[in-house]
Amino acid sequence: MGHCQFLRDLFEDGRVTVPDYAPLADEVVRAGDELIAKYEQVYRLEMPGTAPRFVVAAGCWAGTQFFHACQFAVYRDVGAETLNDELNMPFGEPFSGDVHYSVDLVFRYLPELAKFAVSAAEHDPLLGHLDRWATEWPLSSVGMSGIEDVAIDGFVDNSSLMQLYADRIIATGDMSRLRCDAVRQVMRRALGMYPELDRGISTALSEHDERNSIL
Repeated sequence: MGHCQFLRDLFEDGRVTVPDYAPLADEVVRAGDELIAKYEQVYRLEMPGTAPRFVVAAGCWAGTQFFHACQFAVYRDVGAETLNDELNMPFGEPFSGDVHYSVDLVFRYLPELAKFAVSAAEHDPLLGHLDRWATEWPLSSVGMSGIEDVAIDGFVDNSSLMQLYADRIIATGDMSRLRCDAVRQVMRRALGMYPELDRGISTALSEHDERNSIL
């Protein structure tokens, strides 16, 4: 089981097995990059509307970071210094809509990893990195508990990503994401003439409207 097999399993059914931690060789990273780019060509066909441009560097950064995070979630004997060295490698370009989409190809599995990591060790240093990712990449972290004040500036103008964001909010019932005006507008459009499709969110939107009318 290696990096490429991990990615195949992640994309095919979301269930993975990871090997012991070791730095990834360049040729292994390149093979994983090719696999991610190939999978993205299929994934974009399922996106609402027109999918953003795929930024190869962003998708590949997410692939290696997520792989190591899964290793650290399973193998607890890895030192905090090594963990921090691997996961403190930021993506160095502006967080545009294209970048959010490309990172989300892998990071959309972040909520599941966070649940596993919390259940395994509540005070693990890994959790701080997962929470930071959740804040930096809000498209991917819908449904994660304890994540507040996320900024969606990077993709708020992209209709495809905003629809995907709305779909995930409905699917998870993540009311914390309704604090943003732009999100509430998209949610109203998503529910349209059938607010009964999600009474919890519809009620939250109505309560917000009522508070604003009073103010």
